[in-house]
Amino acid sequence: MEDDISINSSVESVEFNYSDFDFGDGESESDDDDRIIYHSESENEIRDAPFNTQPTQANAIDNVWTELEADPPDFKFHGEPKGVNLPSKLRTPGELVDLFLSEEFVNMIVQETNNYALRVIKKKGMLGYSSRFLDWKETNYEEMRKFWALLLHMGIINLTSVQHYWNTSHLYKLPFWKNNMTRNRFQILLRFLHFSDKEINSNIKLHKIESVIKHFNNTMERLYNPDKNLIIDDPMILWRGRLTFRQDIKKNRKPKFGVKVYELCESHGAVVRILVDCGKSDPLVNERNYTTSVVLSLMDGFLDKGHVLFTNTFYNSVALATTLSLRSTHICGTLRSSRQGNPKELMKQKPKKGEYNWKRLGSVVVCKWRDKRHILTISNMHRIEIVEVDQKLQSVKNEKLNVKLTTLPNTLRDYIKGMAGATRADQMMTYHSSLRKTLRWHKNIAIHIVETMIHNAYVFYCQQPGAKAKRSLQFKEEVILHLLNVNESTVLTQLPSPSPSVGQNKSSLHYLDTLPPTKNKKGPTRQCKVCAQKNIRRETRYYCPTCRNEPSLCIGICYKTYHEQLA
Repeated sequence: MEDDISINSSVESVEFNYSDFDFGDGESESDDDDRIIYHSESENEIRDAPFNTQPTQANAIDNVWTELEADPPDFKFHGEPKGVNLPSKLRTPGELVDLFLSEEFVNMIVQETNNYALRVIKKKGMLGYSSRFLDWKETNYEEMRKFWALLLHMGIINLTSVQHYWNTSHLYKLPFWKNNMTRNRFQILLRFLHFSDKEINSNIKLHKIESVIKHFNNTMERLYNPDKNLIIDDPMILWRGRLTFRQDIKKNRKPKFGVKVYELCESHGAVVRILVDCGKSDPLVNERNYTTSVVLSLMDGFLDKGHVLFTNTFYNSVALATTLSLRSTHICGTLRSSRQGNPKELMKQKPKKGEYNWKRLGSVVVCKWRDKRHILTISNMHRIEIVEVDQKLQSVKNEKLNVKLTTLPNTLRDYIKGMAGATRADQMMTYHSSLRKTLRWHKNIAIHIVETMIHNAYVFYCQQPGAKAKRSLQFKEEVILHLLNVNESTVLTQLPSPSPSVGQNKSSLHYLDTLPPTKNKKGPTRQCKVCAQKNIRRETRYYCPTCRNEPSLCIGICYKTYHEQLA
């Protein structure tokens, strides 16, 4: 069961799925498995940036690689003590979520949503009498919190479309949604949901969600001190539409199309920092290798503190490892054989099964080991040796590589254990995600970041001493009730009161009356309720004002049929 996953579980208790790990590229396979192709680029335009690094000791590559034994540098960890930067007061799920969905942040969304709605309506000009934009009215703080509560709850109760949550059919009848917000109001809020002024920073592709990303990163920097071990994860947010920085990932991962997000995580699953990949227009693209720039940007503020960073083949290079060594930061991970700066002599060697070779450049060591295939690792924190793995690792085989994990180099063992928490945050959020492929790209990214906030609040809750154990689903349900401003104890103890049926009468006397005029039309019409059930589109000027829903009905058979159903 997904909800049985404990956020405080140790690395040793995790069953690893080795198909999630990237062990590099073997000699019998092409390098296309790890290639990233932007939607606006061709395969021929994708290549590694020239090997260029600041340290001068790494510029002369092949003539300084040696096999001399040397102890790795010992960078003492002197970062802040791990945990939340808050007084030791036991906080409820709602109080922790309010640290992220603060009043200032929600009011910012309210203001931008109202401004964007006015701009769109003004641009549309003359609206038709049936346009839903005519029903727009400015939102406020309380309604926006309620909107996010309903949106988050859609991840728990997953239906085909937004309209199904307000469907009155016996198959889909859910009074929770109708009791909190009408369908039309929810849809128009979702349509105008906005996070920034379009006229500001229009030259930046991420300007629509830049404020949300900055809010998350600043909040985490202010609230949380991460552990010594850090991991870089890169989940994909599904998007199949047109987008200049949409990516098509060739290798076997889901989703294959979408926006790539770089996340700095810790082993317990907390996401410390978020960075969205926007392709060639990314300001990180410069003379330095792009992946090196991504790592250094995510690690900004955590360098020179003795952290240990675990990364996969997409990021690792000799240049990156050398740079981090000069910044008192350990790194360990797998390495592509095609990376510029690799020791050429080691790349040509072909050790037999169970054997390994290695080369050292200063504090950086590259190891090549063979089981069923060649696996390259790079580290600045190891002295290479073969070690035996524990029983749990031995019982699991990598289906993709078919590696017999009985003995292996210590660099590979530590990389596997270190990366165990890489997908924990993404995995737990996937269980009850509110993302929908029909939404616009910036809204999907914003929803992903808000769900990350909820997940981090859950991590904060689990780290509180004396906190009552809760599953992630239970925690999210309490957050939804808090955003709705509903007392949980009242909801749990109150007996369900009989609610009136859809057609329950206000009065015993029924009659037809004409629809009142609106400011745009003197004689408005609406679709007949009975005809709509028969998939017949027919407009009428009459309705029954004494029925609970005031249905519009045609004179004659429709009026009679509708009221016979109430009897």
